Amino acid sequence: MADVILPHAAHQLGLGDLHLDTDALAVMLVMTNFDLPTDLHATSLSAMTLDECDGANYTRLTPANVTYVKDAPNARSELGFDPAVWSSLGQGTRQVKALLLIRDTGTDTTSYVIGYYDTGGFPFDPTGSDNTYTPNAEGAVQITT
Repeated sequence: MADVILPHAAHQLGLGDLHLDTDALAVMLVMTNFDLPTDLHATSLSAMTLDECDGANYTRLTPANVTYVKDAPNARSELGFDPAVWSSLGQGTRQVKALLLIRDTGTDTTSYVIGYYDTGGFPFDPTGSDNTYTPNAEGAVQITT
């Protein structure tokens, strides 16, 4: 697949219910049993078959230094954040397939996926070292006008 914004997030953005500049966000890793086409239209994390990473020292991370800025020369808005680092991420039961950017409400029944990212080093096997996801320099989410 490729990096994509999920339909439910796009709909919530259009309704004004998703605020990329102020809502709580998180990033999480999913393993190879996660099937995005099956879960593409899910409206919550609990409605998905997640297959979340089970390696030692894994946790969902809150992105640091989130920015949502207007890039006038390129006619778009861009969501950016600092690289996410999983320290000493241990081997899981399967390869890590992708990263999910989520709106994090604190519970999987109301949290949902904003973006799916499987380029730039995915899939990979954690080896106990640090694993870093660096968002696209032009924004992890790009909203064009």
